[in-house]
Amino acid sequence: MANRNTQKAKTFTFLGVEYEAPASLNENIWAWVRRNRPHEQQLDMIPGNVRFSAVKNILTATTYEELPDWYAALDSVPRDLIYCCVKARMKK
Repeated sequence: MANRNTQKAKTFTFLGVEYEAPASLNENIWAWVRRNRPHEQQLDMIPGNVRFSAVKNILTATTYEELPDWYAALDSVPRDLIYCCVKARMKK
């Protein structure tokens, strides 16, 4: 059995850049974006207290009404990056 610390972290590629997926769905979205895209222009639009687990429904939403208002208001790049984070963590 492999040691957890030596297992390769989950990653995903977004717009040609490889990112490490959040450690878990319990990770704070603002903190993850700040760490991985420190110059994200819309960082201040992401609430500081929201975790990836709170937005799992973005994978299955079919209308903007099903999404949190702050998430739907983001431009496509930060919104799609958050989507990729959730999708990467939800993979088995």
